[in-house]
Amino acid sequence: MSTANVAQHKNEVHLAGVLARSPIVRLTSTGKKVANLTLATTYEKHTEFHRVTAWDNHAEKVEGLPKGEFIKVVGRLQTRSWEDANKVKHYTTEVVAWNIGIPAKDLVTTSTTGAEVTDVPF
Repeated sequence: MSTANVAQHKNEVHLAGVLARSPIVRLTSTGKKVANLTLATTYEKHTEFHRVTAWDNHAEKVEGLPKGEFIKVVGRLQTRSWEDANKVKHYTTEVVAWNIGIPAKDLVTTSTTGAEVTDVPF
């Protein structure tokens, strides 16, 4: 495979949807913060539920967000596998986020008086 072909292959996912539940945020045994999200997206009449994992400052950003919050996620797909107690192998595919946007929070700015105002872009 030539170098030019390899450069064209990229594992990058862009999703925009609502949280199907509030994020679950915890600390790992090494003290790193991790958040597990379930993002619901809809295309025509079909809804998909996507597992999203966010680390460190991205986990802090989503901590406390309510179910139904609209967010945008950019990341990479990752597939993991494990065996349960019955030796049955399971697989899951998730998005490991490297950028999370929360449009509702991005619209809120602080005025010169210190009060919060909403800047509607239309």
